[in-house]
Amino acid sequence: MTFKIDPAAIPSITDRNPDGEALLGALQAIVPDLRERAGDAEAAGRIPQETIDELIKARAFQAVVPKRYGGLELPYPYIPQIFRVLGRGCSSTSWSIGFLIYHNFQYGHSPLQAQDEVWGTRGFTMTPALLHKSGDGRASPFPRRTFPTGSVTGMPRAV
Repeated sequence: MTFKIDPAAIPSITDRNPDGEALLGALQAIVPDLRERAGDAEAAGRIPQETIDELIKARAFQAVVPKRYGGLELPYPYIPQIFRVLGRGCSSTSWSIGFLIYHNFQYGHSPLQAQDEVWGTRGFTMTPALLHKSGDGRASPFPRRTFPTGSVTGMPRAV
């Protein structure tokens, strides 16, 4: 069996966004630093604070946050490009930070009250996971769980 992929279904950046281009440029500029710290990140089992600080300065965590909260509200095709650029420096950083950025995207599908609580203070969050009610108003089928430290992607950096 042969599967055909519709090229139109593959995200590509056809409409350039100045904020998106600036973010990708800022992230490309820190790739050498990521490479230099990759071994330390792997040995420590966490992303170095210097990397977190650089990503905050570059506004990486605000990439998908709505503009009304001070975010960049970038079009979806920029999101995988963020992870590709970070991966050129450190695959562990790309993987872990990718989840933290994506969790901001998930909050965009939450009720406005939840968005106000999450983004209202600083314009982004670094939550390790997101479980909330389903879209039809029924409670999530997943029972509330207490995870041991480090078992959820991004846990050591949750803020």
